[in-house]
Parts: sequence; structure tokens; C-alpha cells
Amino acid sequence: MTVLFLALLILTLGNHVSSVRAQVVPVTTKYGWPDGAEASYGFVEPSLDNHHKASYDPASCSMYAYAVAPFWGYHWTRAGLVFQHKLHSDSGQVTVKARVHFMWTTASFGIASKVRASFYMYMLGSYNELNLDSIPSIVIPIPILDVIMSMIEGGRAMWELWKYLQEKGQDPRSWPYVDLYIEIPDTVRTGFKKGNIVPMTISITAHAVAGLSMCATEIVALIEDAYVTEQVELNTFITGTDPENTESDVPVDSEVRVWFNRKVDTASVEKAFQITPKVVGAFSWDQWDPPAHTRMTFKPSAKLSFKTTYKATIDKTAKDIDGLPLINTPYSWEFTTAPIRPPSAVTPTTVQVGVKTTFVVEAPVARYCGLTMWEPGVPPDGGHIGPLTMQPIIGTDKWQATDTLNKIGDWHMQAIAWYVDGTSQKGPVTKVTVTPAPDFSMGASPHLLLLIKGQRGTATLTLQSINNFEGTVSLIRYSVPGYPQQLSLTSQVSPTSVTLTKGGTASATYSVMINPASADIGTSKERIEAVYGSVSHYVDITIEAYISTVLRNRDFEEWLEVPLVPRYWTLQTGTVHMSRTAHSGRYSVKLGGATDTEKGWNERVELFQIVKPAYQKLSLSFWALGANPWGSFGARVEVLWFDVDRIQVGSSSIPIQESSSWKYYESTVTSPPTAVYWKIQIVKASWGYILIDDMQLAGGPPI
Repeated sequence: MTVLFLALLILTLGNHVSSVRAQVVPVTTKYGWPDGAEASYGFVEPSLDNHHKASYDPASCSMYAYAVAPFWGYHWTRAGLVFQHKLHSDSGQVTVKARVHFMWTTASFGIASKVRASFYMYMLGSYNELNLDSIPSIVIPIPILDVIMSMIEGGRAMWELWKYLQEKGQDPRSWPYVDLYIEIPDTVRTGFKKGNIVPMTISITAHAVAGLSMCATEIVALIEDAYVTEQVELNTFITGTDPENTESDVPVDSEVRVWFNRKVDTASVEKAFQITPKVVGAFSWDQWDPPAHTRMTFKPSAKLSFKTTYKATIDKTAKDIDGLPLINTPYSWEFTTAPIRPPSAVTPTTVQVGVKTTFVVEAPVARYCGLTMWEPGVPPDGGHIGPLTMQPIIGTDKWQATDTLNKIGDWHMQAIAWYVDGTSQKGPVTKVTVTPAPDFSMGASPHLLLLIKGQRGTATLTLQSINNFEGTVSLIRYSVPGYPQQLSLTSQVSPTSVTLTKGGTASATYSVMINPASADIGTSKERIEAVYGSVSHYVDITIEAYISTVLRNRDFEEWLEVPLVPRYWTLQTGTVHMSRTAHSGRYSVKLGGATDTEKGWNERVELFQIVKPAYQKLSLSFWALGANPWGSFGARVEVLWFDVDRIQVGSSSIPIQESSSWKYYESTVTSPPTAVYWKIQIVKASWGYILIDDMQLAGGPPI
């Protein structure tokens, strides 16, 4: 049983062993039996009555408990001894050692009964005073015995075991025993400070559970020896410095720090601290972490000298918190500061074209500093700009100069510093990339909307991020300034703002309707402007109104007086006349000649009409007569197709033959898919004249 118990104890507590630092001395508190050492106090629970009894004796380090359970009853009782240890340090390892002897007896009559005797060790935590009701830091139950018996020899229970053993003259040290060895884990030790009391409890418990019977159990335990050992650091010494001994290239703005293993007398340590060459400065001490008064910091009031070896010393007058000298003083160490550094590289290394930028370099102890720049394509050994005068940034080793770079590409920059002794040093040549400013593009599709009154049209507005542009762009709609607006419109943009991400696109919709009260035909232009801060772009959209009739004044019966041309037709070049020689009705149109009867001369005449929209397929027909008395005859009717940008995308032609009488012409024409309107054009390209009447377009549907 002893071996099994020790295995359980080691598994529970023995795996954690705290490391013990150097320079320590053990402090031991001993409790024992029967040689006069005493426990602090004891306890019994529950209260005594006829079914259970318990007692303890701190003087003899003994405990006794019994419980009896008659007929379906359950009773138990516990007695314990409490040992106290006052901590001598803040972090020393605490170890508990004890040898506990025990003896027990049980009895049971009838059936369905159970008896048990148990032994426990508790470690309870208390910060400032002994208080068993405080939260336990650790609880370690250690069962010694769990025996179930129906009866014992002779059929009687020895209710007075302790008295019986004394009468027999037995030496308790001959009884079975358990050796305890417990190291308090760091998780328990943390939080306890020097002077706190740590109580440790050893207890026994008697249990009795009766069925159709009566049963009892009885246990007695005696503590032969109990030790509480604590490792306490008594010596104080310096554990480290910063800068370290023989350290080189120490920055001139460094502070000097010293670490101690225990609290020290700060005034004596500051007085004992020396540094040569002499440096003026101020001391400070960490108050919380690490523990207060274990790290000293010396901050020079000015920068240390460059490339200088300093020797720091703490002499023997330094004392610890107890007034004792430090065991490793006098303590000296040396360190060497860094030489004067040339100016650093220039920052930033990426800027936007046309944006005012502040360039910064580090140049410690410089008296003056300048910045030289080379434009893209100019090598650093070629022609340069500057140096620009740099200004010191107060309270730092940094210098700055502000400039605007207006060329995209890789610039090169270099700082130069001048010092009090008249020397100068150049920094590294730094490549500074000037990138295009973030921007966005804007487009609209389509640019031309052909509508009749009351009809609504739409165009898609597309914005594209350029050079990692990002932001929310506002969309503003208005009439193009200075353009003769011939139509009455109702229009809008939705949404009125879009958000662009880096490299992304966004879109909105422009919609417009020609109001019923507007002119039948005409043109207007509206502008949609995209604005983000000072960046803006716009697109113009043309809106043209047309009448849905395919061909107007096709029989040339309607004429304008000034100039004299057929209504809805446009004379592009040459002369036309209102001829009374008609195929039907009163008039036809004559191309060429000074009068209606003149045979004409060598001139080119073009008369046309725009048909909107373009139809997929139309049948074009007309009547014509004409002649050239002086030679070959050249005349034709053309159909020209145009896209949304008014670019010609195709054509078809019907030649006219020389004839002194009216002749009928007809042809079917098909539009390209990109056409949005037709241009019907009558052309006379030679000497002579031509008459046209009763022109007609038929077919569909519109594209």
C-alpha cells in the first residue's frame, strides 16, 4: 500500500520541480512527534454526537476519528492538524516533508454495509493572515485506506482503538507509515510574498454507511516528523548590463541599464555609479516589471560622443535592500559608441507625379544637409539638380526638403551632410520612382441617341480605375455649354455617384426622353461629368429627334423659297430648279442648268435627305429623265449608311441612264448592322441635266 500511495503522490505533485537559483541558503521549520515540536492548531468536523467522534492533539501531533452508522444511516467525521510556515522570500522554493503513522479498525453487522477510513493532505493559501475559509491554492486528497468488511475477529469493534493501543504498549512508530515529499508548484507559489503565512493541513476521515445492519470505522494517525524547507536568496549581485561589456557600435542616443537579482538601495547604487568620460544624466527605476528596484536606467542628458569608449563602474558602496554590500562589486564594463554615420537613404522611394512631397534623411550631428537630384534618364554622375537645402526636424536626427517632381520615371537622390569640423559625407544614391497620379477614364455607349418625341433612350457610362485610383466619384449632368440646344429634354443619371476600387470598374446609366412639346426634329447635347476632388472627366451624348416617316416630300411638291430647294432636302453642291415637267403632280426636281429649260453645263450637283433610323432592308424606287447634248451622261441615286459616330459604314448606288422620257428605277438595299441612319443622295456628275420625281422607300423594320 505504501508503494501505491507514493506512486500516486509523485504522479500528482512530483512532476513539477522549481529550479533553484544560485546563491541560496535553506531555511527550515521543523514540527515533530513526540519530542516537543508542535503543530499550530487543529480542527474537527462535524460536531461531536453519539454517532461520530473526533479529536486532535497538537502537542503529540496525533489525530483520532470514528463513525458509527445504525440501520440505513450514514455518518462521517474528520480531524486534522494544521502546520504554518512564514515565508522568508518572495520566490524561494518551498518543500514539505513528513512521515505519518496510522492504524485503523472496522466492524459491520448484517448486510449492505460499508466502512472506510481515509487520510488527506491539504495545502491552503492565505495572503496576510491565517484563514481556513480562503480559496485553496492547492488541494491534494491522498486516500490511505478504503476497506469494506462484514465483521472483524471476535465479532466486536474496538471503539477505543487509541486507548487499546496504549494499553498494549505499542510504539506508534512501528505502525504502517507514509513518507510525504511535496514541492509547492510555481502556480501556487506565485502571488505569495515574503512574510505571508502558508498553512498546510494533514487530516483523517472515518466513514460509516449502514444497510440492514450496524457498522463502524475508527482511525488514528500520528505525525513523527514534519519539515517545511524554503530556499532563500540571501546574496545580492549584478546580473547584467546594457550595453554589454565590450559591446561596439553602440548608438549615441543609448541609455545605460543595470539589472540586479534582488531589490537594492537605490540611493546607494546611484551614488556608486560612475562613467568615464564623464556623462551627465538622470536615474530611473522600474516600479513593476521586473520587480521594483531591480533595474536601474541612466539616461544621458545629451547624446554620447561618436566613436568613444566609455567605462562604467558600480563600486563597493552599493547596498541591497537589507543594507548589505553587493557580492560582485566593484563591477565594471566598457562599451564603444558608433562612428559618425553618413546620411541615410532618402525616403519615400515612391511618389506621385505633380504632388508636393517631403523627402527625409537621417544625418546625426550634421551642421547642414543638402539633397541632390537627377532626373529620369540622367545617370547619377551626370548633370544634377541642387543640392536643395534641407531643414532639420527639431528633436530628431532627421532633415527634410520639399519639392514637386513633374516627370514620370526613376529619379535618383543623394543627401550630403556637413559637420562642425569642416568635413562632409555623402549618403547612398537612392532611386525614387515617380508614378503617374491615380486617375480614371470615362466612356459612354452609345454617344448618339436617335429618338422620336415621347421616346426614352439610354446610354451606359463606364468608369475605369487607372494607376490604382480608388474613391467615390460624383456624376453631374448638364447641357453642353455653347451648343445650340434645339430639343426639350428630360434626363437623369443613376446612380449619381459610383465607387471605384484599385484597378476596378464601375458603371451608371444615363436616360433621356424628348418631351412631347419639343420640336419634331433637331439636335441637343448633354454632358455627364465625373468629379473626384480636382480630378474630372466628361463625355458628351448627342440626342437627335426625327419624324418616323421614312421619306419626306418624296414627290417634290413642297418647296422652300429661300433658298429654292425641295422641303426636307439639302443641297450640298451645285444648283437645282423646280421643274414643271413632272411625272405626276405639279413639280419635279431638276439638277443642272441655269433655268428650268436650259440643258445644263458641266457641274456636280448633290441633293440629299437623311432617313432615320436605318432600316434592315428597303425598296428604293423613283422616276427619272435626263440628257447630255455634249457627250456622255453621268447621274445616279446613292444610299450611304452611317454609324453612331457618323462614320460611313457602307453605300449602294443606282445608276441613271440618259433618256428623253420618264423611266422607272427600283432596287432593294440592305443596311449593315452598325448603321443608325441613311443618307439618300441624288448626284449629277457630268454635263447636262436630270429630273427626278416620285421617289419612294418601302420596307422595314428599323434596325
